[in-house]
Amino acid sequence: MSSMFGYTATPLLVPSLVLAAWYLPWSIASWGLGIFIWGIVISVFLPAEPLLWEWFQHSTLVSSWRRYFQFSVAIEHKLDPTGKYVFAGFPHGVFPVSELLCISLMLRIWPTLRVYSIAASSVFKVPVWRHILCWTGARPATRRWFRTLLGMGSVSLVPGGIAEMFLWEEHREVIKILDRKGFVRIAVEQGVPLVPVYHFGNSRLFSWVAPRSWEVLARRTRAALGYPKGRWGTLVPRSEPLFMAVGAPIPVPKLAPSDPYYQDAVDKAHSELVKALVDLYTKYKGHYGWDNRELVVT
Repeated sequence: MSSMFGYTATPLLVPSLVLAAWYLPWSIASWGLGIFIWGIVISVFLPAEPLLWEWFQHSTLVSSWRRYFQFSVAIEHKLDPTGKYVFAGFPHGVFPVSELLCISLMLRIWPTLRVYSIAASSVFKVPVWRHILCWTGARPATRRWFRTLLGMGSVSLVPGGIAEMFLWEEHREVIKILDRKGFVRIAVEQGVPLVPVYHFGNSRLFSWVAPRSWEVLARRTRAALGYPKGRWGTLVPRSEPLFMAVGAPIPVPKLAPSDPYYQDAVDKAHSELVKALVDLYTKYKGHYGWDNRELVVT
């Protein structure tokens, strides 16, 4: 639990340590803390490698995180271990912990399936985070990186992003997908099947404390402007069980954007993905104990 707190609280821990070092009496303690802080800051300029580090994915640290959340999975359809897929995960929640952990489990389920991911570019400027994300196979969420990673294997992403954080509600699930078609366009350009994934419990790990008026600035800066309130009101995520349901792949044709049928193919694939997500949620919500928890698709 302490290691997970260290990860989720990194953006606040660093400035807190700076203040502590500033107000500590002139001593070996303050010097030592200062050197430690500089080490963390300098790490931002070090190469974020290796990408998708298997040793880290199979480490005791990541395994302990999965145990803390009692991470489990249900797979609807057998995937081709030599194929490529675009995994669309929902919900983002306040913090996509489940999506982060699922990559390590995918390596165990499909050892030959290389699943990379994309995340908000702003998180790669945060010390510690940028390296851990890289070790889990993540790169900044740009079209260039998306296409590059698809050339290397499969890609997992969380389309709701920061906007979905501001839609968080305590008593129902709210996901944002109706206006999210960029990733579907690239999937059609590459002819890569879409796979719907729903992460039960992820929305319950934190509560989001921030006025809705901050959303515009947060999306422009691509930074989560708010406070994720977890266990005991801290940045420790609540110990809710996490359950990942993986749906059947949705085949898409390979069409260039110049093709007259391209937009129709994108709309059709997107519509099928939305329906598949709703069906997936409906099928497994009782299994998770959420019979009365509503899913709102925006």
